Amino acid sequence: MVPGADAAYTPTLCRLGGRRAVPGRRRHRARGSERTPWITATVAGLATFLAGLRRIVSWHDDWLAASEARAKAVAEIAQYRLRPPAERTPQRQQELVAVIDGLVLTETRSWGRRRREKAQSEATA
Repeated sequence: MVPGADAAYTPTLCRLGGRRAVPGRRRHRARGSERTPWITATVAGLATFLAGLRRIVSWHDDWLAASEARAKAVAEIAQYRLRPPAERTPQRQQELVAVIDGLVLTETRSWGRRRREKAQSEATA
């Protein structure tokens, strides 16, 4: 008994099924939640975070655009490397750099356009 508590209001504990329980009360818990509530909370939190991140960042469109730009850059570099060493002049190197710079500029502009379109669509929705 708790010191200073009235005996009439202090619940007595008894042994039921190997567990201590307050008489007259039932536990309302889903089966299995006693052992691993942190797993459920982690999965729910991760799902919520990823849903918000996807909505905020729109990562899929950016990932596709970046993959396409990377493939174009790799193709241009491969074309340059396939040339015989005698044809790899400073003029050809400058042309390669100009092509890669053009790809970067095009990708940056398209990224900005996608962002503006997304902002406009969210503003009208």
